[in-house]
Order: sequence, then C-alpha cells, then structure tokens
Amino acid sequence: MKKKIITFLLSLITITAINAQSAELSTLRIGAFKYQMTLREANSLSEKPLKIVKSDYGERKVATYKGDDIILEFNNYDENTVPGDIKLYSLSTKSSKFRTKSGLGVGSTKEELFTAYKNYPSFSVGRGWEKETGKPSATESYFTLDDFEAGTKLHFILKNNIVVEIEIYLDEGC
Repeated sequence: MKKKIITFLLSLITITAINAQSAELSTLRIGAFKYQMTLREANSLSEKPLKIVKSDYGERKVATYKGDDIILEFNNYDENTVPGDIKLYSLSTKSSKFRTKSGLGVGSTKEELFTAYKNYPSFSVGRGWEKETGKPSATESYFTLDDFEAGTKLHFILKNNIVVEIEIYLDEGC
C-alpha cells in the first residue's frame, strides 16, 4: 500500500511540474511556444490548425494552446528560408493562464510588477498611445523587461494599471 501511495504522489508531483512548465512565461516563451522556434514547430504544438489574422502590422498567426490563444509573428525577411522554417520573432497573449516564475501575468497590477522587478537589471515604464487622438493615453501604460542576453523584451501592457496583454519580441536595439 505504501508503494502505491508513494508512486501516486510522485506521479502527481511530476504532472504538476510538467503543467507548471507548460504555462511558463519568460523573456523567451509563452508556454511551449518559444522565441525563434520554426513555423513547423509552432504548427505541431498548436491544438488546432494555426489561423491567419490581419493586424495593423501585417499578418499574424493564432495558435491554440491549453485552450487559449497565442498570437505569433514569424520572420519573413530571408527569401532563401523554406516556408516551414521561418522563425518566430514575436508572440503575445491575453490569457491569464501563463505566469512568470514570480507568478505575474494578465490580471497582475503595476504595483506587483514594480515589487517583483524593482531589482531587475533593465526595465522601462511608459504611457500608451491613443491612435484615434494621436495623444498619450490616460488609461494604457506598459512595463517592459529587457533581456540583453537573449535579445528580447517581455512587454506587459496595462489598462488602468492592470496587465491585459503580454508580448515577447525581438529587441532590435541589441
């Protein structure tokens, strides 16, 4: 009986660890989707076929992972790249399922971001922009972590000081 209980507990711990990792959010990943993965890899991870959506910035693909959408943008700069091998350079989500190791994600407050990252080597904070008026936003702001080693940014978009979306993208300044 003891062996069955120990086996059950070890299985439960393993499953919990795998599920926690698959909901990980960092400067390189949202869940299993990682910066610089190929289109083929993204297709294999998505629970449904990737959908194509148009945006202000061109074409994006939407993957479904653990029942939630992750928006993906791929690098189409190199014309010699095989279409399935183009690389993921930007990903974003509005899902509260994905969390940093500090437990932060969609639904977190600006104060929680400051508390968690006050000693982070490089971050920036600013106001959003209203496209309609062409003026700084009174309600939208951002909090961005710079990962110079990876060459990426983890960008938290906030409305009324609550995170509503998270993006990971190439830091073109690195």
